[in-house]
Amino acid sequence: MRSLIVGAGPTGLYTAIALARRGHQVTVIDRDPGPDGGQWPDRKGVMQFRHPHFFRQQVADALQAEMPEVWHGLLAAGAVPAGLHCRRVTFERVLRSAAQAEPGVRLRTGHVDKVRAERGRVAGVRVGGRQVDGELVIDAGGRAGRLTRTLRGPAQGGDCGIAYVSRQYQMRAGAATGPVNMPFGVMVTYPGYVAAVFIHDNRIISALIARASTDRPLAALRTRAAFEAAARAIPALAAWTAPVAVVQPITPVLPGGRLHNSYRGQLNDAGRVALDGLIYAGDAVCTTNPAAGRGVTTSLLQARQLISLLGDHRRDLTSCSLAFDRWCAGHIRPCSRTISTRTRT
Repeated sequence: MRSLIVGAGPTGLYTAIALARRGHQVTVIDRDPGPDGGQWPDRKGVMQFRHPHFFRQQVADALQAEMPEVWHGLLAAGAVPAGLHCRRVTFERVLRSAAQAEPGVRLRTGHVDKVRAERGRVAGVRVGGRQVDGELVIDAGGRAGRLTRTLRGPAQGGDCGIAYVSRQYQMRAGAATGPVNMPFGVMVTYPGYVAAVFIHDNRIISALIARASTDRPLAALRTRAAFEAAARAIPALAAWTAPVAVVQPITPVLPGGRLHNSYRGQLNDAGRVALDGLIYAGDAVCTTNPAAGRGVTTSLLQARQLISLLGDHRRDLTSCSLAFDRWCAGHIRPCSRTISTRTRT
């Protein structure tokens, strides 16, 4: 089957490799061209690319089950098992390299303008005014994607009430680590805000401060002077970041957008599949407060289920969409209804 995947993030790349290994000819289309000469400062449209991530055990399980060479590639790149301690940039770089090397997968840079349809079935997409043919289109374009919004029912959910800032640090050779009280590192709740440290690959860490999005004074934490002062004053952060003999910053202070819990299924306003052969996955289905490492986890859980259903339903793609919608409603939708984690002042 000729399959087109819109979005070369974790969902799109994982799905592309898995489908290619099942005989699909897969083209992955993303406006971001990927790393340039080893440098990848930003991912277009992915605000959270440089912010801290923790990959839960379900992510490790998904990689080991489907593509163990990616798992071993991540460990070789400095990631640490226990779930997976790894920066998003490292995770995507290794996964992207595997997709580029996979027979049956083609990565294409461009902006998808429209999904093409003929007689109610997917016929491909239009990329920069040019047609790309396909029998299956998977929209893995993420939370900000607009490609298929008019073909679906409205999203359900709302603002979590949290905004955050973070900064990455490189631990110096021989420096001892700080205290740990969570699988990803350390997290402590204070009146009005939360402070955390995430352990990544290659002895790189992220310090994070989350606040109520309505707390305007704490919005000043996005400035370097305010963030550094806070990191010295908050014990949970100071133990990791204050001693200059322990770490050195390697990024500026990174402001994060407001967090949302949202869910949008496979059906349109009439409760039907809009186009036979058009399926949505990843953040295009569910965005969730990532505090517990659920973002990539829920996306890869979706990817694994979708891959299985495509094998079961073969070319009956409408039935596949309906089955996937039922599964997501039972297993993924609850994450979008998580009680808002508003900090209290």
